[in-house]
Amino acid sequence: MATFVLKVNAHPAFTPFPNTPLEWENRQFFGPASRSVIGGPEQVPMPAVNDRVHVWINERGGGGGYTGYGKVVHYAGQTLGKIKRPTYEFRLAKIRILPAPLKGDCFWEYGGEAISSIRRYTLRQLLWINTIQAREFEAALREIVRRNFGEPLTCH
Repeated sequence: MATFVLKVNAHPAFTPFPNTPLEWENRQFFGPASRSVIGGPEQVPMPAVNDRVHVWINERGGGGGYTGYGKVVHYAGQTLGKIKRPTYEFRLAKIRILPAPLKGDCFWEYGGEAISSIRRYTLRQLLWINTIQAREFEAALREIVRRNFGEPLTCH
């Protein structure tokens, strides 16, 4: 199972912060080709069924931040958009959302290349994080969620 972080910009066709997980269940998510957070020599996979995708709404423009995650239940592959850049479509299920988005500054005290890269860039992108980076990122998430909302986040 691979782990990804989808950074998206809010737009009318996308519910920026769902009131319930059902607002995101099995909806189309679009993203560019996945890339590594550190640009290393590793082969970067594309999302596959059962992979975990964390959703982070870009904060520029007033709002957003880390919002929740789900499991890929359908991967439709590549399509070409109007500007001829590949876009990849997938659908998520088993969505978990937070009571409110976590802003990037919640992650300032946590190190690691993955967290720094994810927090820093507001481009629409799909970032693949390797197993070690995923453990660090999800450990930070659990601590931040517990501290902010008093409940654990279980990334299963």
